[in-house]
Amino acid sequence: MEKILKADLTTERIEVLDYEPKSWGCYGRGLALKLVASSVPHYAGRYSPENAIALVPGILTGCKVASCCRVTIASKRGKGEGLQVCNVSGNLPQKMASLSIAGLLICGKSTEKNAVLHIGEDSAEIIHMPELERKDTGTIVERLKKRFGADAAILGVGKAADMQLSLSTFFCTYPDGDPEYHCPRNGFGDIPGSKGLRAVVVTGNGYFGRECRDRDNFFKTGKRLARIILESEVCGQALPAYGSITLLELLKDREKRTDFLERDSQKLYNRTREPSVRISAAEKQKEGRREARKTNYCCAPMCVVGCLNRHMSNDGEAYISPDQSEVMAALKRGFNIDDMAFTKQVQKRAMDLGITGTEFVTAAKMYLSAEGKRQDRESILGLLEEIDQGTLTGRLVASRTEGILRLYPDREDLVPLLDRKAIDDEMRFDVRLERIDERYRSVPDIEYLYDQIFVLENLGFCIFTSFALLNNREAMELMAELFTYRTGVKTDFIQLMEYAKSCREKEMKYEEDNSIRNMSANIPPFTKVLYRYFEK
Repeated sequence: MEKILKADLTTERIEVLDYEPKSWGCYGRGLALKLVASSVPHYAGRYSPENAIALVPGILTGCKVASCCRVTIASKRGKGEGLQVCNVSGNLPQKMASLSIAGLLICGKSTEKNAVLHIGEDSAEIIHMPELERKDTGTIVERLKKRFGADAAILGVGKAADMQLSLSTFFCTYPDGDPEYHCPRNGFGDIPGSKGLRAVVVTGNGYFGRECRDRDNFFKTGKRLARIILESEVCGQALPAYGSITLLELLKDREKRTDFLERDSQKLYNRTREPSVRISAAEKQKEGRREARKTNYCCAPMCVVGCLNRHMSNDGEAYISPDQSEVMAALKRGFNIDDMAFTKQVQKRAMDLGITGTEFVTAAKMYLSAEGKRQDRESILGLLEEIDQGTLTGRLVASRTEGILRLYPDREDLVPLLDRKAIDDEMRFDVRLERIDERYRSVPDIEYLYDQIFVLENLGFCIFTSFALLNNREAMELMAELFTYRTGVKTDFIQLMEYAKSCREKEMKYEEDNSIRNMSANIPPFTKVLYRYFEK
């Protein structure tokens, strides 16, 4: 029997509830909403002890199926506001689901900072680790792994979360690669920071221990779905060849899109399939030593895409996608700085603080522009130190670009620098999607796109598989079969879509019931990329 854990940081009590998808009537992102909506009163503020954080792995996460490795994290955005949602990978979702944990709800507020929720194979406990106070993210990961083991999966927050800075985000550990952890975008690290929660740590022997009612058929069907992903021109060629950030940049240019998908990606893809050379830390330090080829890594077990990769710059230096490559792109775009060493310096300092380097660079550009200050390297590094010290300037920069714009409402020249413009962008794209079934012919294209994204999130698939799985009837049918073989509950792709639609509508209803401001859907920024891909 699967279970849902409810951890109260105030009382340090952990409650265990039995979970069956059929009896609960929801799973995935829908379950995350139900846990928050049923537990958090409407009057609760963002940092109220009554607010809660839900972590829900996809219903197929924890099973051996390609690129199904995600967990939805949800919380109440604040008083008079609706739901806040993000979706992350790493090794925690697989380990969590493999322990038959269908969901985790964290509520209350610790009387001490640096509370750690440890979930093992047969137990769960809340402990306190004051030695993590004010430590950089790398040190936090190191000390948690020293205590819980090198294979421990970790989702946590850094220094910025302690100060409840909105730029703070979660960090999650990777199963392989360099660095060993990642600070994904769109995480709301300030909420666990307000609760005194430092990390959720999951330990266990494996990644694929989740129950499957028909494991043989699940495995056979999973292989067919993996083939669809690998045969996709984007997922099977462009992403492993170019890496995630390079692909996203290329998709912005419609004229180049066809050429790079049909010709250039195949050429580079063929080269990346050559045997890779793994280089030890000692070897990297040898003068003149350079990585011979790009090496692809995966951010989670069972990923078949491998877009967390190393690219070579012109001078032979390697940077890691997506973190360093995204920061480099932001520095080039905002400050005309094209310097690998400086990129690495900014990215590492940001990750030490527990913020995303890319969003910091954009916020720094907006602040320096608004104040008419020098836009140079010293100023950028100085703002990172301001954030570390928690000064007024640091807090302003760490309020994200939306917070900075609120302070300068008359500066229309700053609007193009906003980080989150997905809702605005949808009005500027003419998306035309082929329908996989006649029943959806009258559904608006945008809603149809969102519902398919919700299907992937509910099941636990990486959103980068969208290029292969969306608008693909065969893929949808296979995903429905996987659901049936995993849960024992008979379903088809129509039911997957109808459930996704109900999730979207319930989120909007929750937003309507709780918001005193303009309502907005929780649209992933990645959707902008799909707009470009499906634009006609």
